[in-house]
Amino acid sequence: MTVSVRGHRRSVLWILVGVFVAIAGFWGIYLPHTKWYIERQREAQLKQVLQSFKLPPGATLAGIKTYSFMGTSIALGSYKDDSTTEEVKAHYVREFQQRGFTLRPDRNQEAQSVPSLSFCSGQYCASLIFVDSRDRLHGYAILLSGAGTPRTSKAESLRVGRGEAHP
Repeated sequence: MTVSVRGHRRSVLWILVGVFVAIAGFWGIYLPHTKWYIERQREAQLKQVLQSFKLPPGATLAGIKTYSFMGTSIALGSYKDDSTTEEVKAHYVREFQQRGFTLRPDRNQEAQSVPSLSFCSGQYCASLIFVDSRDRLHGYAILLSGAGTPRTSKAESLRVGRGEAHP
């Protein structure tokens, strides 16, 4: 190989490395500001907080799904349980209160065909929805969404997930 061919290959290699670094840098700066990325981050935060809740004795997590619609992200947890509605209510009232949520009074509880409870904190709102309200439950769901602010900081999400109350 001649010196000029070797120098040409080296130049091409450095150009390719430079192009790769420029593309990676662009995506590293641009991606966190995209709507898609922000929604995935919100969904992950909601799912993490929902997974951190302690289940009542005998309950099992059937699954957690996340959804985003028009800038709003929600997480829906489905649970199986054979406890009474009152036992599950009492457990989650304590669990939500330990994490800085307050029980929202529901004016139309008697008019609802499906019994539920609603809770809010500074960062989140949650609804506890009972699938079957006869003597024994077949299951329940928790719907968790961000409250008011479009972005919840990761530190605040982790604090709520660990059960630390808000100031």
